[in-house]
Amino acid sequence: MPQLFDRIPGTISLSGGLPDLTVLPAAKIAELTSRMLRLGSRTLLQYSTPTVSSSLIPAILDLAARTGMTPDPDHLVPTAGSQLGMMMVANILDGDAIVCDSPTYPGALAAWASADMDLIGVAGDEEGLNPDALAHTISDLRGRGRRVAAVYTTPTFQNPTGSVQSEARRADILEICARNDLLVIEDDPYGMLSFEGRTWPALKSMDPDRVIYLGTFSKVFAPGVRCGWIDPPADLVDDLRAMCEVMTLSPSALNQAIIGEYHRRHGWDDLLEAYRASYRDRAQALSHALESELTQSGQPTTWTWRTPQGGFYLWLENVSGVSGADVARRAAANGVRVVPGLHFDPAGLDSPSMRVSFSYPRPTELTEGARRLAAALVETGVSA
Repeated sequence: MPQLFDRIPGTISLSGGLPDLTVLPAAKIAELTSRMLRLGSRTLLQYSTPTVSSSLIPAILDLAARTGMTPDPDHLVPTAGSQLGMMMVANILDGDAIVCDSPTYPGALAAWASADMDLIGVAGDEEGLNPDALAHTISDLRGRGRRVAAVYTTPTFQNPTGSVQSEARRADILEICARNDLLVIEDDPYGMLSFEGRTWPALKSMDPDRVIYLGTFSKVFAPGVRCGWIDPPADLVDDLRAMCEVMTLSPSALNQAIIGEYHRRHGWDDLLEAYRASYRDRAQALSHALESELTQSGQPTTWTWRTPQGGFYLWLENVSGVSGADVARRAAANGVRVVPGLHFDPAGLDSPSMRVSFSYPRPTELTEGARRLAAALVETGVSA
């Protein structure tokens, strides 16, 4: 995986998808955490069982209802974030290949590879995973004797492209998976982060018995409080609980209690709206600054991107086929870090693309980062 979160003096990082924690009410969280520890430290700091605590259930049900899901609390399996959830799922699946969006999240590539599964990418379009290409890929793999374990996808504000599957697209994907008797792994870290507050029906809400849903509090609360959940089909619950125990021994009772108590006192609405407003402003600042810098260069650009409607990222693509890795190296020399497309390619191939994150830097840093990145695009001859 790329080193996304390293800090280099003098360099602006537009690489890692760090949340903007300036909107998090730290004083309120400190107060409620202190009170809980005074009253219940011997329980909250003790080993726990591989179940989601009763105090956290309402916080999960609130989020789930916003995308049409109605989880059975007894079926929820705790994780320390979606990355661990992917590792747990990967280790209980039977097969030698996972079919996924291409490009896709590098953490998923690492998770499936750790379980000795090949990740087979399917080209997408502006709505993400392409159903016709998906059906062809599944048929081709099975025709060559491969055992396809599942389809992995992020339907809402996909990482890295930011694409959103329409409801019709989601239905088509689920129909193909049903026809081929395949599980679907739905990764949903950004589903609450539409800049306008819009939500889409989760795949899990449309076919609960086929979809393994990976939920996380990293983007709607804070990543340092490592906490998430899996909502699997009923027949996978016991296997996933056993894997949870193997991989974590004991999920954090304290982390679950902090999130649960925050939600009990404050709900999600205010915090979600604060995050959305922050990312909306940052996305506009970066997109406008990059467009302005390239225009001022006096050269028509061969890079394109869609203005984000949610999530954390701009996905830049070059129509003339220039190496994204070469441009990223030049950008780093100019003092700005981005992630070239090869890190998101299931086959690890270079591509004329790169991911640029706007979620964490201050607006002034985004403006300066855009200036440095635009200079790299011009210097490497990608504007002509």
